[in-house]
This record gives sequence, structure tokens and C-alpha cells, in this order.
Amino acid sequence: VFVVVVVEAQTQREREVASGKQDSGDCTITNEYGCFMDYPNRTFSFAANMGDDEHMTYEVCAQLCGMFKFKYAATEFGYQCFCGTQAEFDVAIKAPESDCNTPCPGNASETCGAAYRLNVFSYSPSCSKPLSPYGHACLSASTQSLPFCDTSLSYDARLKDLIGRLSIEEKVGLIGPSPATSNCAFLDYGVERLDIPPYLHLVETNTGVAAACIAEDKCVTTFIGPT
Repeated sequence: VFVVVVVEAQTQREREVASGKQDSGDCTITNEYGCFMDYPNRTFSFAANMGDDEHMTYEVCAQLCGMFKFKYAATEFGYQCFCGTQAEFDVAIKAPESDCNTPCPGNASETCGAAYRLNVFSYSPSCSKPLSPYGHACLSASTQSLPFCDTSLSYDARLKDLIGRLSIEEKVGLIGPSPATSNCAFLDYGVERLDIPPYLHLVETNTGVAAACIAEDKCVTTFIGPT
């Protein structure tokens, strides 16, 4: 499953985020509502990003939520992004503004919540622009020429090529935790020589297992990990 995630399509905008070249374009934040509780129940049930994102900003989160046509976005714990409906916002519980004290990694002038605290905001319709796909592990010249980065090939051919390049130790490292492990998540080792970054595996299953319906007959189940 991990290998499929590596070579499957992600978004051009996420590529720019990963390279530190995020351009929010016309995406703007229209209203900031302050700090809200996110405990004991999730305020917004849709998790757009739970992985460690060193470039997270309000605009990045808004673009992720905009893809799914949500009205509200919220940042938490520095790098997490949640998306919410009007119904969820209407029952959200305010928290003291001082509780939200974690600067956003991509813009220190913005505050990206804290542990179990959300900074909630709304955004312009332009944040909902369609996004173009790209391959996450194929960013450098050294890997772009390899068959597993060749989008003209079938997924089977690309996977066979990638798996064939991995040693036994590297395969184990992609499903095993590195020494930097917390109680609720762990990073694997990645494969630096193939531009495969460490992958954040969340081990929680108590968040978002049953998500709220976002429209009539449109109910999703969100599993937050692995991300």
C-alpha cells in the first residue's frame, strides 16, 4: 500500500508545498474566527491533512478544504488541517485565544492551533480550483528518468520497477518505525537514494472513524492513518 501511495497521483499544489514553493494564487482567507476546542469530540470531522507538513499555512489548508467544497477550514497542532460544514461550525465551542499558540510552520505570523485546539477560518471560492496530479517520489532529476516515475507505463510496471530497486533492509524500513516514534504516530525510514521521504503512519483509530454527513446521501468514513 505504501508503494502505491508513493507513485500514485497527488497534486501539483502539494508538490509545490513539498518543495517550499507553495503559491496560494488567488486563494485568500476571508474570515478568521479564532480559537476553538477540539476535544473530547472532533469539531470538524473531515481530516484533510494529518501528516507532518512543514509548509502548513491557512492558505494551504484552505486549498485542501476547497478541493472538497467545504465552507470552513481549521489548523491544529501546527501541521494538521481539518475541514468543516456550517452545521459543525454552528455548534463549535470557543476556547481562550491564548490556547492557540502554535505558529504555522509555513508562516509564523499565522497561528495553527495547538494540541486539541483549532484556529478556524473561511476562505474565498478561488481556493476550490481543480488541482493537477503529479508523482510524489519523482521530484529530482536522478529519479525522474527511472521507469517507476514514467507515467506512460502501467501501475504494475512502475511498481515492479520500484520494488525491484529496494533491498530487503529498505523494504523493512518502509513498514517499520524509525527511532523517533511517538505514542500516536511513527515515521518509517524512507529511501533517500530514491527520493522516498519518511512516511508518517498514524496509529490512532479513534478519530474520524465515522464522519458526519456533509450533504444528503453524502456520508463518508474517514480513516486518519496512515497518512
